Amino acid sequence: MSAAADRLLVLSGYYPPHVGGVEVCAQRYAEALARRGWAVHVLTSTLGASPDRTERPRKNPTPGQVVVSRLEGWEVAHTPLLPGLLTAAWRAARGATVHLHTGHATTDVAAWVAARLRRSPLVVHFHMDLPASGVVGAVVLPLYKRWVLSAVLRSATRVVVLTDAQREHVVGTHGVRPERVAVVPNGVDELFAALPRSERRSDEPLRVLSVCRLVPQKEPGVLLQSLALTGGALTATLVGDGELAPALADLADELDLGERLRLTGALSGKALHAEFSAAQVFVVTSAVEGMPLALLEAMAAGLTPVVRDLPELRSVVGDAGVLVPVDDPADAPAAFAAALDALAADPARCAELGRAARVAAAGRTWEQSADLLDDVLLAEVVV
Repeated sequence: MSAAADRLLVLSGYYPPHVGGVEVCAQRYAEALARRGWAVHVLTSTLGASPDRTERPRKNPTPGQVVVSRLEGWEVAHTPLLPGLLTAAWRAARGATVHLHTGHATTDVAAWVAARLRRSPLVVHFHMDLPASGVVGAVVLPLYKRWVLSAVLRSATRVVVLTDAQREHVVGTHGVRPERVAVVPNGVDELFAALPRSERRSDEPLRVLSVCRLVPQKEPGVLLQSLALTGGALTATLVGDGELAPALADLADELDLGERLRLTGALSGKALHAEFSAAQVFVVTSAVEGMPLALLEAMAAGLTPVVRDLPELRSVVGDAGVLVPVDDPADAPAAFAAALDALAADPARCAELGRAARVAAAGRTWEQSADLLDDVLLAEVVV
């Protein structure tokens, strides 16, 4: 295989301003690698982009530049369908290292085929083990994992994962050779560490925050159900939007949460930063996760993380938060309620864990992660 020392083709089904953690990762790494001298060409979809961002660029990137090509397409079962992707990837992969952010069959296949036809190195960024969503997902996802994802991962020159737990997963489940796997954790913007903190007064309820897409994978309803089971000395804010938003509003009414719960919709910029500053605890209820950026941001801001006890989240939180064991999904609301009640009753411990979380997140910057990824990519380049 061969590739120019400065050309990088990035494939991602979605890209900012489309909202999502993988999209942010793709953008952060594209920009950081351009600063390290790569000529970065991003192939993605128009989905989620404003009209002024849908035109295809008419030139190739030069070293130090990021050029984004957005292809027209449709979304079916959370998957972008892009008719022109395979041809565009084949053209752009010539003489380039291919960097795939996996998670969608369309982009996975396009990257794999383009890299093989062009004999280009293929570096696959594995973000998480996707759960099934809906009737179509329950049928299609197992087939995708077995026949597409496993084949792409095994054929990759290198596979980038976020944690040691993910390394074990891709080796044990997908048959990737261990020496081909590199661990590159996500980073966090340093501005979150500088956000002002709001200390809890003795006469105030504990303020809980959760930031996520309102989709089945994130199980946001668990937060609402757990809030209804707590003793009442806390309030919660759920930030995000998605297909479950109407159902969550109905659930809040059904549980009679009233002023104890705020559903804000999607927030960004200063409005989102204000929510991080106002809260003391950050909750992740997902049953499946990779390394959620919102969790890293909350820890950097000094919030105490309360997360489901998953191997991936355990590696992020460690002793700097509360890991909630959930053996039976039906027990999740009660388990989270007990953890939140314990923190509400012990402000000193909550504050101590928040300080520990800030320290734990301090070493995770995008620049450090980009340095690690740059080393992985450069190792595959033949000059």
